[in-house]
Amino acid sequence: MRAHVWTALLFAGATALTGIMGCATESYCFDQCEGDGTHNGGSGGASADAGNPDGFGIDSGTGGFISFDSGTDATKPDGCLDQELCNGLDDDCDGQIDEDIDYTRPQNCGNCQTNCTLGEHLVNPGCTPPSVTDGTQAGTCTYEKCESEFYDLDGNPTNGCEYYCPWNPDGSVTTDSGGTTAQVCGRDDDCDGTVDEDVNTCNDVLNCGRCGKKCVIPNGTAKCSTTAGSGATCDETNTKCQIDQCDPGYYDVDGSPDNGCEYQCSVATPGPEVCDGIDNDCDGLIDNADPSLETDDANVGADCFGGQFGECSTSSHKGKSKCIGGSVTCCDTSSDLKNGTNPNFPTNGVRNGVCKGDSAPFVLKPGDIQETCNGKDDDCDNQVDDSPIDVGGTCGSSVGSCRTGTIQCISGSPSCQGAVDPTPDICNGRDDNCDGVIDGVVITPAVPCTTNANCSGGATCRNNLCTNDAQGMGVACDTPPPPPSGATSPCMAGTLRCQSGSPVCDGSVTASATTDTCGVDANCDGSLTSQPDLQNDVKNCGSCGNDCTQRPGNGNWTCSGGTCQFQSCKSELLR
Repeated sequence: MRAHVWTALLFAGATALTGIMGCATESYCFDQCEGDGTHNGGSGGASADAGNPDGFGIDSGTGGFISFDSGTDATKPDGCLDQELCNGLDDDCDGQIDEDIDYTRPQNCGNCQTNCTLGEHLVNPGCTPPSVTDGTQAGTCTYEKCESEFYDLDGNPTNGCEYYCPWNPDGSVTTDSGGTTAQVCGRDDDCDGTVDEDVNTCNDVLNCGRCGKKCVIPNGTAKCSTTAGSGATCDETNTKCQIDQCDPGYYDVDGSPDNGCEYQCSVATPGPEVCDGIDNDCDGLIDNADPSLETDDANVGADCFGGQFGECSTSSHKGKSKCIGGSVTCCDTSSDLKNGTNPNFPTNGVRNGVCKGDSAPFVLKPGDIQETCNGKDDDCDNQVDDSPIDVGGTCGSSVGSCRTGTIQCISGSPSCQGAVDPTPDICNGRDDNCDGVIDGVVITPAVPCTTNANCSGGATCRNNLCTNDAQGMGVACDTPPPPPSGATSPCMAGTLRCQSGSPVCDGSVTASATTDTCGVDANCDGSLTSQPDLQNDVKNCGSCGNDCTQRPGNGNWTCSGGTCQFQSCKSELLR
């Protein structure tokens, strides 16, 4: 019965409120009203008021609290309530508005407009009233805490814990650390209303340039570097992953952090680049491919010789040291001018990988040439003319009187030792000049023949070759001295011929008498001896052979003054 009375009064009072003197109210609902908050933990809907001993009250929904008396007061005008509601109206019709209201309650915190119970997701909303609680000043709303996963970001309890955030249910997370193991980019991990605001994108290797961009350096350690100025935002346009350091044995030779420390070097302790087929300075370049070779290895580019002895060490064979096949090699100086074929080397110069040049001087190395008999150390073994290749052979001729010998190195020149050499051919029955003809000299160029007629210039056909006489032959022999002037001689010179290995004077006429005759050097001694008196010799009167006695006429003649003189007739003729 009591409930029916309250219900009747509730409706009556609500109806009365719409028409009593100047009072104005809004529509009411009792439960699950839109925006009342009672279904979310607020206190915006109707509720029994345990603090009102005379009846019950409901929240007006506009910040005021409507109280109802359980009975009626016959002294009140029609439509007036026994108790004032906190709604800006004179509910009890006593000429006062909102008097006798408890302004310390959360529903009326300081005034009727401040209802601390309307905020959503608050736990135990409360009120800190102002110093004067006459309804003219608003108090301060308080609350114990926000419901789990809800946060009061604006610090205004009247609109409740307005921010929903499920990532920090126990409130232990105090920062957004971005791309770490426990927390995620794009999420408000600390539930402060700002996403990833605490992420260090300037130098954090887990969030380099943007949240979650992790710097990973293969075979090395990463760092995050930025060019952004102080206070500027670090993003991917000005912040990059870099190599902090490489793992032992690994090196960054291409300068790119994308592939990290991509080069593994076998050298335990890097040092200057030298010519040995190894990347000594661990820059990814070996020997001629590395420009530092020219400055690091003092041997490369230096003057050199192919050997330390003999011809190898002479200035005419000086070269330049170059790196060839991982070894320092003495090369021709003109090799720098030739185009190399290795694409990793320079085309020209000391690192072109070419050793042979096209122009002198040419480097000579031990064994490049063989030793010859010339007074030099050709094979660079520090011995001159040792075992020269141009000696030891047979020399000379075995034709005729000649005999072969052996070529030996004598005083820097090849010399035929032990041979019997040709000698001028003489008439001795031997081939002295070793031309294949005995007692004759084959003319040059050789002229074949079958008879002497085939030869010219006095040559003779011997062994089917035109030959001249042996030495001393073909000359005059048995030549008598010339007779005295006016005299004659029966003798005449011959020609020396070689016959059967002996010289023979061919065609000579020798003296046939021992004494001279008149005008005749009969003994061929070049003088006239026992000559007649041509002035008085009747047989040679005036001249040899003018025999006066041989004149005709049978007379007796004498010679006087070189003239025949008739003396008389012969006696026989006178008788």
